[in-house]
Parts: sequence; C-alpha cells; structure tokens
Amino acid sequence: RIEIMAIGETQILAQSNPAVNTLTAILTVADGPVIVQAIEACNQDTVGALIRVAISPGGAAVAASHYLVYDDIVGPSKTYTLPFPRGLKLGFGTVIRCRADSASVSFNVIGG
Repeated sequence: RIEIMAIGETQILAQSNPAVNTLTAILTVADGPVIVQAIEACNQDTVGALIRVAISPGGAAVAASHYLVYDDIVGPSKTYTLPFPRGLKLGFGTVIRCRADSASVSFNVIGG
C-alpha cells in the first residue's frame, strides 16, 4: 500500500550502484512505514545513461505497473531527481528497485 503524507527529518535511506542492466533492490521496507521524499540517479559518466525505477508493494515481483521511470535518460554528469514533495509512505515489505545501462550510475533514496 502506498500513501502520500507529510515528511519529517530528511536523511539518506538507501544507496546503490547496481551492476549494468541489473534491476537491483535498493530498499526493502523492514520496519514500516518509511517516508520517501525523492529517488535520485547520479550519472558520473561522460555519456548519457538509461535508468529504471520501480516500487513493488508488499515485496511482490516487479510488474509493468510498478515502474515509475522506464528507460529515461540521465545526461552525462547529471543527476535525475524523482521528487515526492509531500512524501511517499511505503508499507512493510515494499521494495524499491533501480537499474541503469551504465556502471557509472548511482541511486539514492532520500526520506524521513
């Protein structure tokens, strides 16, 4: 179950630099709920990179309906921010997964 709500103190909840073209679980909510303010992808390469971000409620296997971003481009030496200004409340077992077509992309989940 995903809900929108206000956020508190902001912190880094998770970080990952996934292997090329590998959908990787960056955050699994073990003690819920967790409030996510943003998911960021930082491309440290000199060429653009394609990224994917999915949120699967309850630990479900990833499905087409779980994708928030699918093959969007992050420019060279740029950061892509997927903001949730009012906060995104994730329940127990929810999984955030990320993927990039470059080993030079790192992901951060920011929340409170």
